[in-house]
Amino acid sequence: RPPRSTLFPYTTLFRSGATVISGVSDPDASITVTLTNSQNTPIVITTTADNNGIWTTSSDISSLTDGIIQVDVLAEISGNSGIASTTILKDTEVSSTSINEPITSDNEVNADEIDSVPLSGNAEPDSTISLIVSDGTTTVGPITVPVGPNGIWISTVNMSMLSDGPATVTVEETDVAGNVGLPEIGRAHV
Repeated sequence: RPPRSTLFPYTTLFRSGATVISGVSDPDASITVTLTNSQNTPIVITTTADNNGIWTTSSDISSLTDGIIQVDVLAEISGNSGIASTTILKDTEVSSTSINEPITSDNEVNADEIDSVPLSGNAEPDSTISLIVSDGTTTVGPITVPVGPNGIWISTVNMSMLSDGPATVTVEETDVAGNVGLPEIGRAHV
């Protein structure tokens, strides 16, 4: 009879290079785990199931590109083999974040607009934006803004506590995997 080969459920988003993979097979089965990215670059790891059939291994996947990684597990014992497969998503970077400018139609926040200034931009779908508006002395925020599934974020900010003059709008994105992007800066005049 072929040995059983089962992968334990685990998160499918990996940020760091070290990835732990585990599962269950027959006791003392030889386990071969192959991780393959979209460029067909394989990483092969071998281990042995313990006397309860539980196995765990880890690998540094930093050499594999971000994206879908195929995980194939081969369990072998007494000339018989069993297989299990799944996919994981390696995500180590934030894509570009943007602020739509001009902030207002003329990039001047006037008395009619100052209590409710619309700000928007683009980011990775379902990520989170940290939004800060500052005149160099006074700061509004940080304000947490969710990014929609379409990759658009929208917020309305009260800038009435800022002094007249130039203001900066800074956004920093945290994606679903927890990666933090570089700050993006926009400018307006209050």
